[in-house]
Amino acid sequence: MIFNKPCPQYVWDNCYKPDFLFFDLTYWVQENKMTEEEKTQDPNCHYRGGQLRKKEYKTAFKESWEKADKKDRIKVKDLPNFDAQIFFEISGVDLR
Repeated sequence: MIFNKPCPQYVWDNCYKPDFLFFDLTYWVQENKMTEEEKTQDPNCHYRGGQLRKKEYKTAFKESWEKADKKDRIKVKDLPNFDAQIFFEISGVDLR
């Protein structure tokens, strides 16, 4: 299923997927960039040299979208079964 519609696997496998669709939901914060309060809340951070943090899915998606080049932003509409409403529900990015 792509955008809530059937899509053969080979179609999805062979279509161009914009780079911004691939992003991380976690990121590393060095200990020297952490506040004293954050260090207190995570007393073992000094053993690791920092802390792994999580982003909400839509936040990470929007950040990736904002960094994307114009070509990839346009190409997203070429994905199989593209539906702007469903894209908005998934990503929080409004192309309607």
